[in-house]
Amino acid sequence: MSSSAVNQRHHSPHHATANNSPADDEGIGDDDDYLLFSAEPDGWKSMTSSIKNHVHYGGRRYHRYRDGKYPFPNDMIEQGREYLKHDMITRVTEGRRFHAPIGSHPQKILDLGTGVGVWAIEGNKSLRQWPVASWD
Repeated sequence: MSSSAVNQRHHSPHHATANNSPADDEGIGDDDDYLLFSAEPDGWKSMTSSIKNHVHYGGRRYHRYRDGKYPFPNDMIEQGREYLKHDMITRVTEGRRFHAPIGSHPQKILDLGTGVGVWAIEGNKSLRQWPVASWD
């Protein structure tokens, strides 16, 4: 998407449609479980339904939260691109999940904005339950 298209999307809300049900996304429904790290005793809680409040523009789905702050879509096409990026980086780095000297028993790992979460999931498998908190 060109920068002019991004700017137009954010300055022309009459072209966008709000949708609380991402019906155009394959495999995602209203009853899917969404989790968010929280201060709850078990460390997890379900996200509110507002997380599914999206804007649809040009056949793509975008976040409604702080509309315009993140210019990329969050639909299944974009998630596929994120998986592809992860695979390319994994191949380029010969399977290394990190380059920091964290040792064999890391205490805490913070995953900030690393895409669809595959990095944290695969790292958790390779380091046997490493403690990861993820935010996007």
